[in-house]
Amino acid sequence: MLIFLCRREEHHIKPRSLGIVFQNLKVTGLGSSNSYLPTIGSVLNPLNVVEEIQKARHPTLRTILSGFEGVVKPGEMLCTFWLCI
Repeated sequence: MLIFLCRREEHHIKPRSLGIVFQNLKVTGLGSSNSYLPTIGSVLNPLNVVEEIQKARHPTLRTILSGFEGVVKPGEMLCTFWLCI
């Protein structure tokens, strides 16, 4: 990698940079009911089998961001934080 950088400087090649533009961004995540860890008793309980299969096939989704737009310039970092209340 160092050899490549030295050759690039010798030939006066400018490094590339890239930014990101986004429009109508939609971010979804799993609901809080899917984020807990089951116990051994709840996994082995035959009454919960149908409910667990239903949750696995149709997880609860929550929309975190919707209709969001913006620009991330080269060298910048985009961080989003979402708090469940």
